[in-house]
Amino acid sequence: MVGYLPQISYPSLFIAKKQFKELAFFQIALYIIVPLMAVIASVMTHSVLVFAITHFGMHALVGWVGLVYVTLKNNLLASFNDQKIDRNSFSYGIKMIIPSVTLQSANKVSEFIIGLLFGFQNLAVFSVAHSVERKARVPTKLLHNLLYSDFASDDWGSLIIKIRSKLIEMVVLSVGVAIVLTLIGSVYLGLFLPESYQQAVLYFLILSIGFPATLLETVFYTILTSN
Repeated sequence: MVGYLPQISYPSLFIAKKQFKELAFFQIALYIIVPLMAVIASVMTHSVLVFAITHFGMHALVGWVGLVYVTLKNNLLASFNDQKIDRNSFSYGIKMIIPSVTLQSANKVSEFIIGLLFGFQNLAVFSVAHSVERKARVPTKLLHNLLYSDFASDDWGSLIIKIRSKLIEMVVLSVGVAIVLTLIGSVYLGLFLPESYQQAVLYFLILSIGFPATLLETVFYTILTSN
């Protein structure tokens, strides 16, 4: 909780202002520094607790550095005090807490069911497939980042017209990207996992069925959040 809010806040400002160089720098730092420090902590101590503290602590540290950076660079506190920032975003965020918690809980229900009904060894195999599936969906976040500021500057009616005119192309593109991601994920699981985890390939293929819908959902989600 200490690190999560800063971690998701400063990238949103970079996206809104199209400051993609700064966004890339902090994302690269996040994906290099955090795993590196976590690996060092785990190798030196062989402690799950120390690993967890290091992992989440470094996430929080990078997040706070990013938040302080964007706050100072863009004079956010002064802009907020001068009411140059729309304060309705705060009430919007408060209203989204319960739906967000509900959504995240629903996403985890499947893991509880698998663990209780089918055993935690099967849960481990499924979790590997689920983790690779989440990694494969990372490019959809890039789509959100690229479209957000443009969608925010357009009115609702023109956005609907654009989406309707490009809907077929979007569906075809989504299916094509889904096939590529599915092939890459399957090859990765098949080459790098031990024999006891090969069942994860089947789980991954089942989860991959949702890839086209995820890509389309990203576009519609971006429209709604930007308006």
